[in-house]
Amino acid sequence: MEKNSTQSLPPSLGEVGDQFEDWRRTRKNRREPIPARLWKAAVKLADSYSINSISKALRLSYSDLKHHVHEQSATDSIEAVSAAEFIDLGCSRNFFESECTVELQDATGLKMKMSLRGKAEFNLLQLAKAFIQKGA
Repeated sequence: MEKNSTQSLPPSLGEVGDQFEDWRRTRKNRREPIPARLWKAAVKLADSYSINSISKALRLSYSDLKHHVHEQSATDSIEAVSAAEFIDLGCSRNFFESECTVELQDATGLKMKMSLRGKAEFNLLQLAKAFIQKGA
């Protein structure tokens, strides 16, 4: 049973350091970029160690490591926001009723003003056409 519990633990700084050393020994040339799996391992260490101590132990650029750590934390927070579920606020329908005021004036100067609250049960466009045609 202890074997399963140790497999779920994150790798230590020394283990990740060994992975970096293996990669450095076996890479084809010195300009080869660090593989994504190694960056992920280094970023995971930021939960337990400071960026400075990780960068020194793994011989990484402090600013590059800091960039990867911040990039991962931004990705994590975006995933957390997108995983949010619908929350019913329990507000009644009346809380969200709309309200508007419509003012019309025809060519002769005749004015009509309507104040509406909630859903209009009539065709507002037809009413405006009728008002304008009556004045013409």
